[in-house]
Amino acid sequence: GRPLRNIGNGNRVSQRPILAFFAGNLHGRVRPQLLKHWRNKDEDMKIYGPLPHNVARRMNYVQHMKSSKYCLCPMGYEVNSPRIVEAIYYECVPVVIA
Repeated sequence: GRPLRNIGNGNRVSQRPILAFFAGNLHGRVRPQLLKHWRNKDEDMKIYGPLPHNVARRMNYVQHMKSSKYCLCPMGYEVNSPRIVEAIYYECVPVVIA
């Protein structure tokens, strides 16, 4: 079989208007700093704590990943995160921040 046959569920790069995306809980030391420095600073970067309901109604978490070139993966309690695998699955370049 082809073990990677299901990879590739993202949009083409030309159809990804978001430069970088993160939404998640703010545990650990890195995530609060990420929000402090990048939330609402750049129109091309969508940086949130937990995804706000008013945003999620228009575009859910998976749609954000599929529409982003880079998916930020800041460490929480540890560096390893399912977010890294999700990013790869949706063809969003994972950026690990530890």
